[in-house]
Amino acid sequence: MSDDILLAMEGALAVVAVMAIYCLVVFLIDRRGS
Repeated sequence: MSDDILLAMEGALAVVAVMAIYCLVVFLIDRRGS
């Protein structure tokens, strides 16, 4: 059971990391474009 929870936490962390990187890239491109 603990393995499933660990996997879920790892997956959520990966999603958050991808979202943060995506937002950062969009922000940088938007700033450069202006």
